[in-house]
Amino acid sequence: MNAIKRICLFAGPNVGKSVAAAWLFAKLKIAGHNADLVQEKAKELAYDGIKIRKYDQLQLFAEQMRREELLLRNGVTVVTDSPIRLGLAYGLKYGFPCVDEMMKVIDAFDADHPPLNVYLRRDEKDEYQQAGRYENREQALEMDKVILELLDKAPDGYVICPAHDLEELLRAVKIVLSGGDLARWSEFCKQHGAKPVDF
Repeated sequence: MNAIKRICLFAGPNVGKSVAAAWLFAKLKIAGHNADLVQEKAKELAYDGIKIRKYDQLQLFAEQMRREELLLRNGVTVVTDSPIRLGLAYGLKYGFPCVDEMMKVIDAFDADHPPLNVYLRRDEKDEYQQAGRYENREQALEMDKVILELLDKAPDGYVICPAHDLEELLRAVKIVLSGGDLARWSEFCKQHGAKPVDF
């Protein structure tokens, strides 16, 4: 099994990526893992009321990669609610003209630092919270679709976990970080479908 050092949580706005990432980071840290949390730069801008424009996506992309790479080169496991591949979805949304070039950089980064990509499935009954977000509920649901389409093309695959079942997310991460029991992992992937990560 490849040495996974990046736990990348994917979903559209207001699914619970930040909560899941913070909870997962805390669980790993308490269990003695050398882990850290990489949070979303764009959310900081949203709270400040700063509008993101077409070419801002390049700066956000570079900043997210810098935050991850700093930890990875020091042997730290990254847990993030804003993986760099997620930036592709927003690059498309904002009309960034160099999405194909971003994809090449992401694929190279993923080859150097293999991720565990986890798509958090939205609970449709959840109330939508606008604070700290640019999208309304309908736009968020549309982003879910775009993100899944991008994950379908990810060479490292992905698994799906319900956003409210954080224990199941932790189970997946523990299998991967323990060096990977292939039988347990295969069973997990069968239960959670999608395009499973292949070790």
